[in-house]
Amino acid sequence: MIPLTLTSEILQEAKNILEPPAPPVSPIKTIREAKLRTLMSISGTISEEEETKNIFVSGQETKLKSITVIDTKDSVKITLWRNATGFPITLGTYVKMTHLTVHEFNNEKMLNTTQNTHIEMISIQEIKMGKQDESKPFQKAIRANIVTCSPKTNYKNAKKEDKTLYHLALADESGFIKTTCYNDDFYN
Repeated sequence: MIPLTLTSEILQEAKNILEPPAPPVSPIKTIREAKLRTLMSISGTISEEEETKNIFVSGQETKLKSITVIDTKDSVKITLWRNATGFPITLGTYVKMTHLTVHEFNNEKMLNTTQNTHIEMISIQEIKMGKQDESKPFQKAIRANIVTCSPKTNYKNAKKEDKTLYHLALADESGFIKTTCYNDDFYN
């Protein structure tokens, strides 16, 4: 029997096979041209959430939930499978999601989570423009300047309804924050 020497390079290669490194974040629009089963990472704002469902896959009950994530140009439906359905979803939260695979359903490209998917909330602060609601201490009325504002972004939600959003950067003497405004009346 020949002794086997495991070098750090061999161990790293084995680790990369079992847990592939996350691909760089891509704009959502690139999903439309991606090959099926391509591993991708995206970032954007959660704009839709469906109820968790139980379905049967190969005879076993399996949880799934669909969400929609939008960036400045496009939106994509993402199916969260199994443990990923337990991620705390908050509409308007900006997330980075890694290790997603491209698939197609009803001639529409979508993304699926995998066992290696990592979901990271980029900004968990919620801002309420206007009067503070004392029953919700995590919300805070603020007075700030709008430093930047994206152009109005129109998109269709899963129900094919027309929706609008703006990405904002707000600043005051204490610092700045990025947020998303889903209310079309914001500028009216």
